[in-house]
Amino acid sequence: MSRLHRLIELWRKRRLLVIELGVLLVLFAYVADGAWERFRRDREPDPMVERSYAKYFSLSLKFAATGEHGGFFFMVRLQNESSTDVTILTDDQRFVGMISVTPESGESFELYDPRYNLGRLTGIVAMPPPFVLKAHARIEWTLPLSKIVRSNGEPIDHAQLRGSLVHAELAELAVVPRNQSFISANAAQVSPALRIP
Repeated sequence: MSRLHRLIELWRKRRLLVIELGVLLVLFAYVADGAWERFRRDREPDPMVERSYAKYFSLSLKFAATGEHGGFFFMVRLQNESSTDVTILTDDQRFVGMISVTPESGESFELYDPRYNLGRLTGIVAMPPPFVLKAHARIEWTLPLSKIVRSNGEPIDHAQLRGSLVHAELAELAVVPRNQSFISANAAQVSPALRIP
């Protein structure tokens, strides 16, 4: 009887050991899942924070006087620097940003595409639906000097820009996450400055 009693006691202990191991395994999985979520959240930018996705892109500005556009023009280039395709919200046909101008003397001012400037002043900026910008792909906007305006709608010419320091700002750029919850400037960009000859 004592031998049977010992076998029953041993079986109960092992069963408790298996249950304890199961509970520990479930707790470990729960803790590991929470740690993974924190790690993933810390690595992924927050789509509700301005410029949180800025590192995914680069913005460059070029000023030239040659080409098919006849006369002086700005070329703004947005480059996807990431190794993944990114769903973005911006206008790939029209530059929805500004070129900030700091003259050698006088007050700074901004230059805009006329349609974007009108929308900006009225508070109605129409945007096309989000689209995918492939890994390492780019968007280029050409802005002939004869077709861009100051914020008050006045035209600009090369003589007014000569010697000025300029940079482009693309505020209307957003990465659209899967859950569709984001702010419109979560990937806003500013180009390096250049001096107009």
